[in-house]
Amino acid sequence: MKINKSNIYYMLIAIVAIQDQLTTSPLFRSYYYGFFKYVLLVGILFCIFSEVGRVKPTRIQLLAAIALVFCGIYTATKIQSTSIIYITILSFFIKDMDIDRAIRIIYKTTLTFMCVNYIVFILMYFVNRGGLETMPMLDGGVRYLMFYDHPNNAAREYIFMIYLFAYVNYDKLKVRHWVFATVGAAAVYYFTKSDAVWTIPVIALVWAFSQRSSFEKAMQKFAQYGVVIMSALSFAMLWVASIPALNKFFLFLNVLASNRFTSNIKAFDMYGITLLGQASKFGAEFEYMGKTYGWVYADNMYLYLLIHVGAIYLIILGILLWIGAKRLNRRELLPIVAMLIFGTFENRVLSIDVYFTVLLIINALVNRRGQDDLKYMLD
Repeated sequence: MKINKSNIYYMLIAIVAIQDQLTTSPLFRSYYYGFFKYVLLVGILFCIFSEVGRVKPTRIQLLAAIALVFCGIYTATKIQSTSIIYITILSFFIKDMDIDRAIRIIYKTTLTFMCVNYIVFILMYFVNRGGLETMPMLDGGVRYLMFYDHPNNAAREYIFMIYLFAYVNYDKLKVRHWVFATVGAAAVYYFTKSDAVWTIPVIALVWAFSQRSSFEKAMQKFAQYGVVIMSALSFAMLWVASIPALNKFFLFLNVLASNRFTSNIKAFDMYGITLLGQASKFGAEFEYMGKTYGWVYADNMYLYLLIHVGAIYLIILGILLWIGAKRLNRRELLPIVAMLIFGTFENRVLSIDVYFTVLLIINALVNRRGQDDLKYMLD
């Protein structure tokens, strides 16, 4: 790729996507920390300084970006993740960029690494199964990591690869693609035991109905108010658990959800809400109503942001969707709706193959602007 001003943003997208992949797979992690970490960091800094001159932000825009970067730096010291910083930077430089090209880069990068991880895993599974890294289950079974740092990350990678594929190939999507995706989800579930893969057939139904203009409007409304709705539902489950008459129903749902609800309650009780992030420690066993559960997690995007990452970022996401949903088309709405639904089951959203959905929202606000939205407020 010829390096010129029009390509630097896409270079930045590619570097961040590669960095994400190198840090999550044991196949590549040692190479990243041994050499590529600083090479990629220099590349990122080069792209940032080059892009500042192109964007030419207003004073208010620049101050807002700097404030968010400093918030992201503070959060990074607490949660050991720089994702908030990269989301801010990639959003800030998206002005006049081709969002489709950016997402194709994310798609191809993620697909390449996922294929390598999955292929090596399948070969190892048949040749040396005992050498594979696993996570024990309470019922005595195991979950395979599939050369990621957690079984749920292996599943998340597949889930959002499907949504990236659906976005990139939206005009060519057929029912058979969703059938193949669901079969693949069953295979990934067999190894990872991650319930979140079953959001894929749900989103397939959303895609099928989205061909109707009336349903597209419903998708826009859900995207617009989704953060509020899903956050309220998440808190409702915590509230239901405290009502004796409803507790048995809660425990029934908790079993169906692989103990997510009791885990969320414990995480909330232990840490409460943070504004800009805190060093929450997840993974310990805990007791609830006399029963021992393993692995305390805020296993829900909305609660995870409130408890671990910072309530301010959930609020910002809600505001962006509230302002920008009306500017999104059905192609863009599909992965955003998928992310909102996925978030009720999982907290693993601080990866570029998930937060590309935020870039879609920012792109709609910045590059399809009117005097009734963010441009009017920031210019």
